[in-house]
Amino acid sequence: MYISIEQLRDAVSKDDLPFINAKLVLLKEEAISSLLPTTGLKNTGSSIKVGSELDRLSDRYIVEYCRAALDGVDNERTILSLQVQIQALIR
Repeated sequence: MYISIEQLRDAVSKDDLPFINAKLVLLKEEAISSLLPTTGLKNTGSSIKVGSELDRLSDRYIVEYCRAALDGVDNERTILSLQVQIQALIR
């Protein structure tokens, strides 16, 4: 969940443009807001340690969420798979 906008932009292969960066900031917030209730995470600050497997999976979820929103990619299976993996780690 600690993926930077620069890392996110690179992961979704977008140019470093102000409107892309602004869109990514909003989409990242949406992705986190979507991920928390679906996985049962309560507080990102205390639940996820930087560099942990949970952090990497949540970053991947954010990337896939943004890719779907920006490019219209149908990656619902990937997103669902990441949610299940995250749920398994926190339980």
